Amino acid sequence: ISTATNEVVGKVDKQYAGIHSYFHLKEINQQLSEENARLNNALRENIAAPDSTKKFVIDTTTIDSLRRYRKFSYLPAAVVGNTVTFQNNYLTLERGAKQGVKKGMAVVSPQGIAGVVLDVSENYCRVMSLLHRNSKVSAMLKRDNNFGSVEWDG
Repeated sequence: ISTATNEVVGKVDKQYAGIHSYFHLKEINQQLSEENARLNNALRENIAAPDSTKKFVIDTTTIDSLRRYRKFSYLPAAVVGNTVTFQNNYLTLERGAKQGVKKGMAVVSPQGIAGVVLDVSENYCRVMSLLHRNSKVSAMLKRDNNFGSVEWDG
């Protein structure tokens, strides 16, 4: 009887755990997004020694006692609005001035560049997506280092 009971209880617990996990996916996704931002901020490619020939260093943050600087600052953000069916498409992110977002900042995703911040309010920002007629970014191909512009014709 004990083995049969364990089997039934195990199956019920497994079902409950699956349901519990499903309803916590949003929270888990948020935690993973924050961890990815933390790891991106710690990447070696994101660290540079200051140029001693320059008097000012712009858009960098001191990060250690060796006076090395972070080239970029990654902030996790949730997409709360996204258009894709128009000639001029936008994203709305749940991050704004209060969280450190500024007009002109690049927006990247795990797949690459997503757009550029156009407008910033206290807790939200509007981003011109790559799927916008006025979007134009410089790009370089990894395989042969050729470079050019990426733009969308609508």
